[in-house]
Amino acid sequence: MYRKPFQADHEYLGQTLIDFELAAGDAAHVCFQQHGLTNLSPDTWYPASTFIAAIRDMPKLDLVSVGRRQAELTDLPDYLSLLEVFDEMNQLYLRRNRGSDVGDIQCEVLGPTHIALIFRVPQPDDLWYGICCGYVRRFTARNAYCKVYYDPDLPRCDQGGDVTVIHVEW
Repeated sequence: MYRKPFQADHEYLGQTLIDFELAAGDAAHVCFQQHGLTNLSPDTWYPASTFIAAIRDMPKLDLVSVGRRQAELTDLPDYLSLLEVFDEMNQLYLRRNRGSDVGDIQCEVLGPTHIALIFRVPQPDDLWYGICCGYVRRFTARNAYCKVYYDPDLPRCDQGGDVTVIHVEW
């Protein structure tokens, strides 16, 4: 289930669209063109409704894989800890989104190596799941124990829930 932005004035910074297009490849490029998202500039703002409609119209797109790749492309210093990355996720999201209500991402620390990320965002859940997996891969030791999973007791946004909760344990 694809959602719409919370408010009509929601916009994405062009760098977000560029990163998505690089991560998704040719399918994104063609679909972006069909939706008028051409000659993207990293510092220009684009309507969220257009970006989300383009994602919706991409056939058979593996959003988890796209999210993983986006996490690799995101400009973050490699010396951050995994907890620091997830703790800063909302600030990064808010730097790349603007409008009267763009949603938010909250990070709850449940233990020394367990967090819950609470997503109230209009993008598909699987994209964010992939981003979480990508950050885990990027910011932990190669063979470290890590587990990323949707909260089994709550319906995700894509299933009609109000928020999506993704747990990360390491």
